Amino acid sequence: MFPFPFSFIAPTASGLDTVDNVYSMEFDGLNDYINCGFMPSLDAVQHFTINTWVNMPNVSGTKRMMGKRYSSAYLIAFNFTNNVLYLAVNGSYGYANANFSINTWYNIAMVFDGTLTGNANRLKLYIDGVQQTLTFVNTVPSITYNFALNPSTFYLGTDGFSTPNYYDGKMDEVAIFDYSLDSDQVEEIYNATSTGKTADLSAMATPPVAWYRMGD
Repeated sequence: MFPFPFSFIAPTASGLDTVDNVYSMEFDGLNDYINCGFMPSLDAVQHFTINTWVNMPNVSGTKRMMGKRYSSAYLIAFNFTNNVLYLAVNGSYGYANANFSINTWYNIAMVFDGTLTGNANRLKLYIDGVQQTLTFVNTVPSITYNFALNPSTFYLGTDGFSTPNYYDGKMDEVAIFDYSLDSDQVEEIYNATSTGKTADLSAMATPPVAWYRMGD
């Protein structure tokens, strides 16, 4: 576990309470990962949000941050390659330029709403509270989103792919929501963070179903 050394004050006040945030988890890019087990919240719902903080010593190469697979198919993937973030859900995936600097903390959120039409509406990416423009490489026009038929393990630090490309860097405050956060909620989580503090997600009207605090 390593310190979570924020050195900034959130630019805008947030309506969320805060809690102390002292530690984060560092992954070595060689074989480190966390097995989160079978997560029903990512298997049986049509909406979810994954929110986390990341900090990397380099922005080149492939780093599989987190995900779950079934057989040879992606169910959920949140990956990073050469300063580009890739998001995949059940066959549809897109990407956005990240423009991350090394050794710098960033908040990233992946939001999926399986009831909306069009990939641009179903899958969204936020960096530091700001929605990014996604370019879709492969799209599935109609997603049958029922992962309960294809349960698989959810990992942090890799995504279950046969060629792991383990995550290299620090990660903190990984939160899984069984609903789609809106842009205001994502921004509130980002704005609630300052030096030594982070958003108290347990105080939200609907808290996350899983919250990995990485040592705190």
